[in-house]
Amino acid sequence: MTDLDQRLRRALLTAVQDQPAPVLPSGADYRAAVRRRWPAMPAAAAAAAVVLVIGAVIVVLGRGPSGVPAPAGGVAAWPPRGSLAGNVALTNAAMRTWEAALLPHRELPHSDVTVLYAEHTIAGNVVVLTGVDALGHRRIAEFDTDATSTTAFRHRLHLVADLLAPTGDAAGLIAIDAPRDTPRKSNDDLLVVLAPPATKLLEWRDQMHHWQPLPAVNGAAALVHVENTLSTSVRAGRDGDGVQTMGRFYPFGAIGSEIVHDLDPGETLGPPARAGTESCDGNTCSVTAGGSMTVEANPKGNWHSLLDSRPVTARDWVEFGGEAQLYADTFIPNDGNTFTTTWSGVLPDETGIYLEFFKPGNDPIHLLVYVDRPEWYGGSVVDLVPSDGQLSALAVEVPTPRGRTLDIVVTDGVTPQWRTGTGAWHSMAVRDNVATAVVPSGVPLSWRAVDGTGAVVASGAPHAVSPR
Repeated sequence: MTDLDQRLRRALLTAVQDQPAPVLPSGADYRAAVRRRWPAMPAAAAAAAVVLVIGAVIVVLGRGPSGVPAPAGGVAAWPPRGSLAGNVALTNAAMRTWEAALLPHRELPHSDVTVLYAEHTIAGNVVVLTGVDALGHRRIAEFDTDATSTTAFRHRLHLVADLLAPTGDAAGLIAIDAPRDTPRKSNDDLLVVLAPPATKLLEWRDQMHHWQPLPAVNGAAALVHVENTLSTSVRAGRDGDGVQTMGRFYPFGAIGSEIVHDLDPGETLGPPARAGTESCDGNTCSVTAGGSMTVEANPKGNWHSLLDSRPVTARDWVEFGGEAQLYADTFIPNDGNTFTTTWSGVLPDETGIYLEFFKPGNDPIHLLVYVDRPEWYGGSVVDLVPSDGQLSALAVEVPTPRGRTLDIVVTDGVTPQWRTGTGAWHSMAVRDNVATAVVPSGVPLSWRAVDGTGAVVASGAPHAVSPR
């Protein structure tokens, strides 16, 4: 081949590769469902239809032979990178958060866990880990803090993604693009890209921009960019010959993002108790966003079941709504479901409680009660299935630095009470439909809720919760 032929070939290849090309999802990426998260309806709405929509977006990874050095042993051999990689408290917290996540029990614990990346961004701190799950497969996990949090949980790490490590031609390039809250008014994503340390050039684009450099240091980069509902692409070098696809985490609504979790190869979720058919496809499992339901948004004074929505208030707490969704995806998978937040808040003693109504197909209604503390590394979930589909109150017993705490969430017009043994009942003051009290330790505890006539509408022993 002549020198002219070679130059023409390179020029044509570059021209073709630099043209935007439509990225069509296929296979598991096309079928992977993402659910819309809705807040409770405003008080003015007597009832509204909550419709769950299916959506899928992908990140495309381009890899050119001269752009990415050989993986050299894979991600397990890569050194930690990022300005916070030496922050032992932060990276240890990420490791403990991974073990405390609401993941399938058969995947835990992880072994051979190392830090790939840790950095501070305007979207908060980000930590990326790699490790081998209990089934023997290497995984990549990302954890972020919430840069907009104003609660005691503002320094807690959130699990953003738990993915199978790429293999083969894609092993030398990792990209995670996830929606994250920032102080900016725009809807933003945090793009994290990792390549072998010797990588000289990383580039990215979306459907609104041409290829542009990533601010990479030693083959690693983090970039906050305005969310694009179309695809995001990443490549190393300018060759870009061939692509691999990875799941992208795509938010619906304003209550946070879904945690993306890959199943191991060949793994399927067994049929859980009281659940219907599972929704698993390829290496991704999630509750399919199919179906709709009318949810009553009860105005103040008319909220009579914890399984109905309440109007949104200033005290609602949604920072860890994704964890409740991850529990539902992991332990109550189903092809058709409806759900909505019914009550949430951070109590004066800094305990966070988040209630979510969940209706899997034609199966009984679940009420997921997520309870968390800022000093924990993962919350606890109480999964309730009321026999008659109604629930006037619930109680949880929480260990706190102040001692044993009893927290009772009640509907309108209901008064909670507690006692130890066969002693006298103690009434509790209710504010924003919740009451709390420090109770004696080491003695049997019971509670009840009474209505305006003195009739008992709920009672029993509180649900004991603890950090994972």
